[in-house]
Amino acid sequence: MFKNLVLAALLGCASATALLKDLLEFDPPSLDIVDSVLGNKFKCRLKEKPSQEVKVYFEAAGFSFSNCFLTFPVEGYDQWQELSVYGNQVFEQRSDIDLDISARVFIGEEKNDSKYRCKRKYDTAGVCSSIGDPHFSCLNNVKVSHQGKGYYHLVHHDHLSVQAYHNDCFNRATCNHAIAIKYGSSIIGLDIRDHDKKKHIFTEITKNVDGIRYDGPTRADASHTVTLPCGSIIKLHVNYDTKNKWIDHTLHLAAGYEEIGGFCNRPTGKGKGLKCRDGRIVQERDVDVFANSWVVKDEENIFMGRYQQSTPPVVGVHAVCKIPEKIVTVVPPAPCNLPPYTPPTVPPPQITVEGTPNTPAVTETPSSPPTNPPPSVPPPSVPATIPPPPPDYEAQAKQHCQQLFNVPGCSKVCDVDYYVNACIADAKTCGSFVFAEAQRLAFMAECKITTGFMQVDNQPAVVDQSVQIQSQCGLGNHKCLNDCSGHGVCGVTGCRCSPTWGGADCSIDLTKLMSYNFKLKSYVKFTLPSLFCKAETDLPAPVTPPADNSLVYVQDQVKAVYGSISDVGTNATVTYTSMPVPAATSTKPIISSSLHTSLSLMASVAAFVIYTL
Repeated sequence: MFKNLVLAALLGCASATALLKDLLEFDPPSLDIVDSVLGNKFKCRLKEKPSQEVKVYFEAAGFSFSNCFLTFPVEGYDQWQELSVYGNQVFEQRSDIDLDISARVFIGEEKNDSKYRCKRKYDTAGVCSSIGDPHFSCLNNVKVSHQGKGYYHLVHHDHLSVQAYHNDCFNRATCNHAIAIKYGSSIIGLDIRDHDKKKHIFTEITKNVDGIRYDGPTRADASHTVTLPCGSIIKLHVNYDTKNKWIDHTLHLAAGYEEIGGFCNRPTGKGKGLKCRDGRIVQERDVDVFANSWVVKDEENIFMGRYQQSTPPVVGVHAVCKIPEKIVTVVPPAPCNLPPYTPPTVPPPQITVEGTPNTPAVTETPSSPPTNPPPSVPPPSVPATIPPPPPDYEAQAKQHCQQLFNVPGCSKVCDVDYYVNACIADAKTCGSFVFAEAQRLAFMAECKITTGFMQVDNQPAVVDQSVQIQSQCGLGNHKCLNDCSGHGVCGVTGCRCSPTWGGADCSIDLTKLMSYNFKLKSYVKFTLPSLFCKAETDLPAPVTPPADNSLVYVQDQVKAVYGSISDVGTNATVTYTSMPVPAATSTKPIISSSLHTSLSLMASVAAFVIYTL
């Protein structure tokens, strides 16, 4: 009789544990998260009826969620609620791994934790960039240069498009003067062809920009940063000199885009070569054939809000989630609130491309319907030509460019040879180092984004490596190298040097470099450079110091931040409004009070019986 009482008490205690520790049900029971598939989804619900509303928070290292928590009402507790999840970008080959998504249910003052079994099937993300006049680094590691003029596809995909406008920039060079980004039915653009710097901010070409996050330039980070719901990040840096302006871009593209068209160039199977629009694969020597196939047609010019409708598989704001220690109100970043786009009034040059059939397009009504032709610039003047550089200038170019990108930590995670070779090529083309400092800033920005993804990785060794690189290179909240030698401004991507200075720590005196003098028509030493990547000093300061990782928006459980564009100055002014988070409130147990009391009593009896034995 006594043994039966002990057994009953123990079974009652076990039942209480089951009810308290196994409250969630998942569909499917285990999840395969495939990097090559955008929009992996799972469902969740409660197994037992709660006495009042319940919140469930989620977290997994190396993953982003469409929502960091779910709310289950009393009535409807057993209704499935869906979340989408994807693995944050990795840039090297890895083997599949088993892992858990952590879930926490708050039961009164208690925290109830569960695990959801998953397997991640890795696929590599890619980096695509254009710098200088311009040089392209493709997603399949092919490097090309092209001096074309007009509108070109950088990324051509059903629900993601990035288009650029190129025209004369310096000497024999052409530069990128405008970028437009379309994700689903949302289009935003950065157009710097106007002479007024106050207009050089991102604007909305369509009214709907839901899910796209935009961070304007500040003194901490002078770049324009666009984060897409799919996890891709596009970073644009506007460069000014005494005569010209241009945009360098870096795109970290999610692995789910296995095949895309455009200059970013990811053919089927991520093979080598350049894929033309008609499917042909050509080699680097045929770059003109490749480039001409990706000229933007009038009916698909997203600067004008023209595109074929599609719905991306990942929508809304996604971010890395952190489970709190108590119930909090989590507020994700606010969607973009940008001024409408107004195109320049100058008609564009006529570009004729043979062998590219027209396709019908659906026109989205822009936020401010343009009445002018697509944006352009005045007819270019005939660029000046310079003689071939002498051997000592070529030797100087090689030495300076190698020194400029001698940043050991970043060289481990970025393709430093691409930047060095582009720097040397531009020095030969222009007869000066007009693009060099801007290229270094693009290199450091790529390093910052790449190590940012590494910081939220699920492998501790990768996280440690990212912290080491950022500390070594002066990125993020770390101290800049040598305090920029007193010749620059320290930001999250390292030093932005003042005119006449350059290098990772702004210690290189640019006035001592040889360059081509157009008046003397020869290469001479000690010529004051006429063109620089100017360090902006009138950018707005962030209200709070930049986070260690901007991908994490539930990192601070004390307050949440809304971001919006409120004023148009020399650059976009970003204002923030702090939203205090209410203190945690106690909640009733998920099971009824009477049942909870009975289970507690049974557990106490069991403990007493075991003690007396």
